[in-house]
Amino acid sequence: MSFYNLFSKSSDADSAGTDVIFPGETLQELRDKDGGVFVIDVMASEGIDVRNNKQTQITPDMLDKYDKIINMAGEEYTPIWLSNHTNYIAWNIDDPGGKGLEETNRVKDIIKAKVIELIKVI
Repeated sequence: MSFYNLFSKSSDADSAGTDVIFPGETLQELRDKDGGVFVIDVMASEGIDVRNNKQTQITPDMLDKYDKIINMAGEEYTPIWLSNHTNYIAWNIDDPGGKGLEETNRVKDIIKAKVIELIKVI
């Protein structure tokens, strides 16, 4: 979401998870409680502040309001109603959660490149 909105100079993209434990909790609150959350650091290195981004659970009624729905969750975390939606695109990207700063940075670079390519084709 953050890269898309930055590179497209819009606020069209939103973010929602397929397996959110504490909806409404910010990334900073999650970090304060559990530690880790290296995405805050790697996105800050890009000049993007995600500390106040709130965790949101995706629901079926959200799907039709988007032209594209990009899913980076593993297949085991993806509900059938999501993967069967006509606007659905799966990006096979490993979750860096719990794997440290270096892995989170590597995954950030993959996502950034994919977003740049996506913007070129839409």
